[in-house]
Amino acid sequence: MRFGAENKRSLFIALIIFWAFFGSACGQTQEQKMKQIQEHTEKARNFRIKGDFQAAVREQLKAVELNPNDDDSQMLLGGIYIELKQYDKAVESLKKAVSINPDNAWAHHSLSIALGETGKDKEALEESKKAVQINSDNVNFISFLGANYEQIGDKKSAKETFEKALKMAPDYIPAMYRLGTLEAEEGNTQRAKEIFEKAIKTEPGEENDKLYIDLSKKELEKLKSSPSSEKKP
Repeated sequence: MRFGAENKRSLFIALIIFWAFFGSACGQTQEQKMKQIQEHTEKARNFRIKGDFQAAVREQLKAVELNPNDDDSQMLLGGIYIELKQYDKAVESLKKAVSINPDNAWAHHSLSIALGETGKDKEALEESKKAVQINSDNVNFISFLGANYEQIGDKKSAKETFEKALKMAPDYIPAMYRLGTLEAEEGNTQRAKEIFEKAIKTEPGEENDKLYIDLSKKELEKLKSSPSSEKKP
C-alpha cells in the first residue's frame, strides 16, 4: 500500500523530531562526559599538589575510562605513575598518548623520563629528541635531551645541548649544573668553577632549582679543596 501525501508528511515530521531528540540527547551525553572528565582531572591535579598520588591515580583512571582516546588524559596518568615510581605503567600510558597524538611534546618528554627510569636509555633519547623537534622553544626539553646524551656517554652532544639551553635561557640552573660537571670531568676546572658560581648566584625560579644550587655548591667545594687538575693546553 502506498503512503498518501499526509502519511509521508507525518512520517517526515516524525523523523525530524526523532533525530532532533536523538542529536540533543547525544550532545547532552557528550557534554556531560566531558564535564565528568574535567572534574576527575581537576581532582587528580589537586591530589597531586597535596602529594596524595594514590588518590590522584584513581581519579585520573576515571578520566581515562570515560575517554581512553584522549592523549592528554593518558599523558597525565603516565605522569602520576612516574611520581609513584611505577615506571612500566607510566610507559604503557605514555605510549598510548603518543600513539593517539604523535605531536604531543609533553607526552614524548614524559615517556623519555619513564623509559630512562626503566634503563632503556636509547629509547629515552629518541623520545627526548621527538619532544624537542615538536617544541624547540622549551628549554626544559632541550636540557633534558642533553641529560639523555650524557646518559648514553655522548658527552660532546650533551655539552652542545646544554650550551644551547643556556643560550636560550642563561639562568636555567639545571643546565648550568650539568654543564659544570662535564667541564669538571674534562679537567676544565676554571670553567667549571665559573659555571657553578653563576648557578649558585642565580635566583631559583622553580623548586628543583634549589636542589641544583645545592649540588653546585658541593661540586664547587670539591673543586676548591682538591689540587688543581686544570687541563693543560
